[in-house]
Amino acid sequence: MKHRAEDDWIEEIENPKHKLLARMQAAELVAANKKLREFIPPGTRIEVRDYQNEFQEKDHKLNKIEHRALEYIISKQFLDKWGFSTSEYGEILDSTGTVVLRAATVDAIKKSLTYL
Repeated sequence: MKHRAEDDWIEEIENPKHKLLARMQAAELVAANKKLREFIPPGTRIEVRDYQNEFQEKDHKLNKIEHRALEYIISKQFLDKWGFSTSEYGEILDSTGTVVLRAATVDAIKKSLTYL
């Protein structure tokens, strides 16, 4: 096997079994890197986007239809039609007081309408 400068640390291993395992792993790494270069040529830019933490205005803005839909959910017209009301906790309740939409729903919708 051809000795490479990056693998000098392997020669410092005293246990022959461990040295052999390290050489085998190094050879597998070289082979894997070679395959990767075949699939992805050096210098190729790969971008990974984490949309949970990345805010891009154009991607997150509500369109007019989405905006109107959210407005309607908290409108008097919608609430009256279904016999719903809102609580002090931002819940939407039915006529018996049962929670239909959980706490802070109304607040979340208002915030979305303001910022999106």
